[in-house]
Amino acid sequence: MPKYRFILPFIFLASFLLGRNSKYSIAVLDFVPQGVTPGLAGTLTDHFAVELNNTNAMRMVNKSRMLRIFNDKGFEQTGCDSIDCAVIAGYMLGVEQMIIGSIWKLGYTYTIDAHIISVQYGKTLKSKRVTYEGEMDGLLEQVKLLAWNILDKEPPERLTLKEQMRSQEVIIQESKTKNGAMIRSLVVPGLGQYYSGSKISGYSFIGAELVLILSS
Repeated sequence: MPKYRFILPFIFLASFLLGRNSKYSIAVLDFVPQGVTPGLAGTLTDHFAVELNNTNAMRMVNKSRMLRIFNDKGFEQTGCDSIDCAVIAGYMLGVEQMIIGSIWKLGYTYTIDAHIISVQYGKTLKSKRVTYEGEMDGLLEQVKLLAWNILDKEPPERLTLKEQMRSQEVIIQESKTKNGAMIRSLVVPGLGQYYSGSKISGYSFIGAELVLILSS
């Protein structure tokens, strides 16, 4: 035993370092589409998974390996957005956690829900929701930001700068819209309402103005 005395501290140190550097395993299922095409939901899920891997916070199962395992076991992941389904998928993949979610579209507004599920305990560890209205490029950035936010990690500057620029563009556009509507209303009553999207009100004002002009 004495001859191993000097080795033991190194063993304990190695175990400590390995414990500190160990990462939990995780896999991401395709977000369930609601009001969007499965293709769009799959694309957004892929961008989310890539950005999640960029956080370097866990060991991810890549999509090709995941699909191969599911095919071998006859598991269909389409529509899998419940805890029970995530747990079954997690056991098949041999991971500690699963991420499931859904993408909704109502009118011009997108809503993305994401949930981290513990495979061992069968419960939700964390959930995040993103609501977005705008162009597709901005939606992709929101999905990437979601990958960092759901892990409570600070997003990289490349994402935060884009979000700041997008927010400023929205404010400028809204300001232009309000100013444009006001100027048009001063020139022709009702034209401002039509410009800002209130077409029924616009038609009513313009119609009333025409009646007054014709009757004078």
